[in-house]
Amino acid sequence: MIYANYDEYEKTNRKAYDKFNKGKIFYAFNLEQLKEGMESIGLNLKETKKVAYLGAGVYIRADEIQNYKKFKDKQRKEFEENMKIYDFAKSAFKSELANHEYCYTMDPYDAINALGYTSDEINNDSLLHKALKTAKKELLDEY
Repeated sequence: MIYANYDEYEKTNRKAYDKFNKGKIFYAFNLEQLKEGMESIGLNLKETKKVAYLGAGVYIRADEIQNYKKFKDKQRKEFEENMKIYDFAKSAFKSELANHEYCYTMDPYDAINALGYTSDEINNDSLLHKALKTAKKELLDEY
């Protein structure tokens, strides 16, 4: 699917993620949250072998891991296709630069990283390089 801009992509994918994770994924940072999370996906605390840890406090039903991978792969492919479109790429950079306070730091690293790229990848891709350069300028002009 082609999106008008990055914010539309993010909104659509957030809804899809929320729909996917209902009853399958939960977040827990202590034992009480783990217990509540497991109950929210239909398990009890004794059934820990039926959940997998994804990192950053995220747990998933073990029987849903393959579906989760397919879901995330589909999202990433869709994102990569959209990043080949200059206006979308510019909007993605501009949004993430703003989210990572580029106007204060003047360092685009966190924004680039948040989009899953390295500086070398950006510098070696003329479309992405131009989109980032323009996004930085537009953001600073608005500031």
